[in-house]
This record gives sequence, structure tokens and C-alpha cells, in this order.
Amino acid sequence: MRIALLLAAALASPVRFRRRRSLQVPTTAVADLCALLGLAVDGGMGLKAAMRWAVDFADPSLRPGLIAVLRNAAGVGMATALRSGEGPAAELLLALARPVETGARIGPVLEGLRDRLEAEHSAAVEERLQQLPVKLLLPLALLMLPGLVLMIVAPALIDALSRLG
Repeated sequence: MRIALLLAAALASPVRFRRRRSLQVPTTAVADLCALLGLAVDGGMGLKAAMRWAVDFADPSLRPGLIAVLRNAAGVGMATALRSGEGPAAELLLALARPVETGARIGPVLEGLRDRLEAEHSAAVEERLQQLPVKLLLPLALLMLPGLVLMIVAPALIDALSRLG
């Protein structure tokens, strides 16, 4: 009786799957922002104008940091505002500070950062894919194999029992 009640309670309760949520913005969002800024800068926009344009298309979690840098740039200068940038796009903003200070081209910096972030993302995806067969082994063994064995053994067992009886 107790076992039946426990089983009924387990089946009636909502199933909760544990979901891993990272606190960081995916590297693809920052890489996409690099691509947007690179497109705008290569198209002839200045960095400030490119950042204003990219804010509308950037990932929502990146927008507050970009807006804060644009606000601070009016008072302390673009290079200082970029160095003080915080949030998920801090790495990008810090990488942009150097060419702004020196007057170097911004496009190659953005392209290099984008390529590195995409390579890191691809490596992380490949690592997770390599772990997949190990994670699928237990469900395969517990769910698929018993049914397969039953399909193979059951006809022979029924045949043997019918010959005995």
C-alpha cells in the first residue's frame, strides 16, 4: 500500500528538470556585437556612432554596458570610458580602448576578438559533444536494452512454454 502511494505521488508530482544557467552572456553574443561594430566601422562610421547603431541590434544583456560607456564618453573621453566599461562586454570594451588611444585601426581588433570568441565557443561545443555518448549510455542501457531483450527472448520463451504445456 505504501509503495503504491509513493509511486502515485511520484507520478503526480510535476517533473522538474535541473537546468544549468550560466551567469555569463554566451560568447556568441559578444562575437555578434564584434561583427556588428566591425561592419559599422568598416562602413565608415566612427566608433561612437557604430556603438550607438549597434546598441539597437545587440543582445539585451549587453545593452546596459554599451549605453553606460556612451554616456561616460561625453565626460571622460572615449578611451577612458571604454577602459571603465563593465558587464558582459567588458573584454570587448577593453580591447577597443587601446586602438582608440593610439589611433590604430579598430577593424582588425574587432575581427581578431570575434575570431577568438567563435573559436572558444566552437571548442566548448565540441567538448560537450564528446561527452554526449557517455551521458547517453545509462538511458540506453536502462530503457532500450530491456525492451530489445524482451522482443528477442519473449517469442522463444512463449514457444518453449507452449511445448511444455
